[in-house]
Amino acid sequence: MKKTRILAVSMLSVTLLAGCVANGSEHTQNSNVDIEGNVSSEKDTIEVERVTKWSEDIELLSSELKRVHKDLYKDISEISFDAEIELLQNRVSYLNDDELILEIMRLIARIGDGHTYLEWYNNFNERGLPIKFARIEDEIYCVNATEEYGDLLFKRIIAIEGEEIESVYSDLMELVPAENDYWREVNALGLLRRPMFFNALKLTDNDDYTSLTYDEDGLEKHVEIKNMVKGETEPQVYVFEERINNVVSNIDMLDSENYWYEHDIKNKILKINFDRCANIKDYNFRQFNDDVWNYINTKDIEKVVVDMRYNMGGMSSVFDPFRSGLLKNKEYNDPNKLFVLVGNRTFSSGVASAAITKRWTNATLVGEPTGGKPNSYGDGVRIELPNSGVIISCSSNYYEFYPGYGKNTLIPDVIINRTINDYKASNDPVYQFVVEK
Repeated sequence: MKKTRILAVSMLSVTLLAGCVANGSEHTQNSNVDIEGNVSSEKDTIEVERVTKWSEDIELLSSELKRVHKDLYKDISEISFDAEIELLQNRVSYLNDDELILEIMRLIARIGDGHTYLEWYNNFNERGLPIKFARIEDEIYCVNATEEYGDLLFKRIIAIEGEEIESVYSDLMELVPAENDYWREVNALGLLRRPMFFNALKLTDNDDYTSLTYDEDGLEKHVEIKNMVKGETEPQVYVFEERINNVVSNIDMLDSENYWYEHDIKNKILKINFDRCANIKDYNFRQFNDDVWNYINTKDIEKVVVDMRYNMGGMSSVFDPFRSGLLKNKEYNDPNKLFVLVGNRTFSSGVASAAITKRWTNATLVGEPTGGKPNSYGDGVRIELPNSGVIISCSSNYYEFYPGYGKNTLIPDVIINRTINDYKASNDPVYQFVVEK
């Protein structure tokens, strides 16, 4: 199915053109004649096929979610779910492709499971804004940009496509499947960079440019931003690195893809960056962990920090060797010596690793509440809708990594939020807390 927007007709049954003229008049070149002699345009035929294929996909989506999901009706009743499916079926002819994807996302979000989601970023992620947003003290700011739009850095965003930014942001949060608002908020910021959602929300029909209104010293200013096009636009270089550059003193570093360490020599801190719960070929986490503890035992180190703020999952058991190493180095199993950093991007097996560490060690958790829930659903099974190409990930199991813990997020012992001044100064207040404690 084409991903371009197709004008929807006003009714499910397409009005056939009465272009037949009596006594064998010629039909137009792009016409089809049915068995009753009615003429329909090629455009109408395409629309009928589109509606039929979407209807088939929605029916398959419903049956597969019911078959695969571990507990589909935990947040939405069966009656409500079936009513939503029926409503969506009745609206197929009124909605274009982007709008249908948006409505499917909205329905899936009502399931309330962060591991059950529509993989929009694989097939429909064709355009994006060359800037990045953060929500700081209940306002939305630009916190990264390509050089071309560097003037927008750290500006408060007021509106997008003429609509108040908070209104658009609120609409996008409804599309994010999650167990808590921390995950909804951070993912809605990602959707806020995708023009396809502005089209689906009927804010614009311009695929090439996005209009932003921002605050500069108390004055409202407007800018038209040229959208990046996947596969056509050259890779864009952003002003800042994705990660917070938080170790500022002289360091020794062991770098690798999913996990690496930095020795903050000045502050006598060994910082382990644990970005993904997955082993690296030819250098698994157990080997890395052995190298970490061997290094610690040969250096002047007073504190050990594990940074899981960017860890969105994998397999939680990958991190088990760290706790084994801690048993052999008990002097670091102390709340003033062992710190785990978490945030709203800590999700899935990332939050499981943090939760298990909190349960079985004396570590102090520092940062923001996690995007993931310690006891939650997982083991996503892929459901592919053949006509549209839409792919859904659907949870098939439930895990309890923190039995008895009833909160929908892992709450740190010390909560620290980053301010706009921290962004401007490239300051990491979470790591700074560890340095100063």
